[in-house]
Parts: sequence; C-alpha cells; structure tokens
Amino acid sequence: MKIALEGIKIYAYHGVYPEERKKGTHFVVDVYIETKSGIEGKSDDLSHTIDYSKVYELILEVMSKPVNLLETLVELIGWKILENQPMAAQVDVRVSKEKPLAMEKCTRAYVEASFAQK
Repeated sequence: MKIALEGIKIYAYHGVYPEERKKGTHFVVDVYIETKSGIEGKSDDLSHTIDYSKVYELILEVMSKPVNLLETLVELIGWKILENQPMAAQVDVRVSKEKPLAMEKCTRAYVEASFAQK
C-alpha cells in the first residue's frame, strides 16, 4: 500500500547564498511511503500502518533547520521517516524550491530520491 502526503508548503530559509538564508522562500514537500505489512486496511489499527500526522511533524522539524542544499533536505527527510516509521518499507521524497534565487524565469527547482529499509 502507498501512503502519500503532497503539497506540504513551508516558508523556510535554506540555500547556499546569504540572501536565500536571509529572505527565505516557499518550499513544497511531497512524500510517498510504501508500507510493509499488507494488512493496513484490514486491521483498522494505526500500529499496522503509517502515522502520517507523525510524518508531517518530522517533515516540519527537518525543514525548520536551514541547510545549503535541497539534496540534503531530501536525504534528511527520507531517512528520518524510515527511522521513525517501522511500517515504512520505501520512501520517495521530493522537495521543491519555489522561485529560486537569480532564476527569474524558473518557477521551481526540485530534488527527489527514493529510500528503502536496509
């Protein structure tokens, strides 16, 4: 089963350039989580699936600490979800930065990656 959280829009201060760290911009986070158990909907028990309210809180926590690269954000979010959600088998993460600095004709830049339990 796949569980998704899409369009989590957060104003944050990530970036390499001092102006990005000072002014900030909107970021959008999308995550897609494949579950392990296969009994998620059959049991009606939260312990058999992903607690997506906790996933949301993890994303907010990661996004609150400025880093230089979108790649770093994607890595931090992906591994943090896997570490904190035992029913997660694989996580796909996309972090988009709206209106990247010095690229006035670009509406967004994003990085995405997949992570799996080891």
